Amino acid sequence: MAIELKNAGSAPKPDKKYNRKTIAAISVTSIVCVVLLVFGIMDFMKLYNTRLLWREIQDIADNSELEQDFMDDSGKKVSVDNTTEDPLYRIIDFDALRAINADVSKYIYVPGTNIDYPVLKETEPYAYYYQSHDIYGHNSAYGSIFELCDEQLGGPEPTVNYLFGHHMASGDMFTQLNKFEKSKFANETPIYIYTPEYREEYKAVAVCVVDKHHPVFDFGAYSLETPEYQELLDGLASNSEVEVDMQFDPAKRILVLSTCKGRAGTSNRLIVVCVKTRTATLIHKGE
Repeated sequence: MAIELKNAGSAPKPDKKYNRKTIAAISVTSIVCVVLLVFGIMDFMKLYNTRLLWREIQDIADNSELEQDFMDDSGKKVSVDNTTEDPLYRIIDFDALRAINADVSKYIYVPGTNIDYPVLKETEPYAYYYQSHDIYGHNSAYGSIFELCDEQLGGPEPTVNYLFGHHMASGDMFTQLNKFEKSKFANETPIYIYTPEYREEYKAVAVCVVDKHHPVFDFGAYSLETPEYQELLDGLASNSEVEVDMQFDPAKRILVLSTCKGRAGTSNRLIVVCVKTRTATLIHKGE
């Protein structure tokens, strides 16, 4: 005999009743989620567009049709085309870059990182225009890799030269200078600086975290082979976070790569102090 079960299954759920406070809380939460989503999308698009811009600039810089001749440190002529593998002889189309912005002064490339950018030179002391503008002069939180004007440095060939770039949460611009905080990377990785007239290879000689008011940032304050310069070099060497094979030479200039270290607004700076190891000079046609 079959038995019919009435009200089989789970018990019916009681009707939900929401008071005004609950409805208001749900509404606020929903609005906050929507706002966060919108800002997240906006940040993503800014990052996407910024990376797209600099990739396009890299493509413009790498003109595969150019051929150039250089003189290396030994006085030997080196003919270069797009098949040359030595990064020192990478061909950079400065004419094309300067057609976009005449303030392009150099180009920096660090193997093993995404640091592969033109360098913009400030035209006025203490302006820091390219801290918040890209190569096209557009406002940008990412800014550009930039160097100071000659007036602020005390002349066109300063004892200490500087390249600055932002530390971004996305890992762009100079963020990956933090790789030099590993001894193996600092000792094995060269830094390449290109200009219209020459190519230079550098190696790290000290990697330090310093305050932005550190003496190393006394622009134009030093001359080669002076006690003040020797004291600066000794201080940087003793404060290096990693042991490096390269040594300072008080008769030679140094290059300082600088970015922020830590949270936004920090006064701490991560600096990679570099010395030149190789040079190649452009041979102009007819020379």
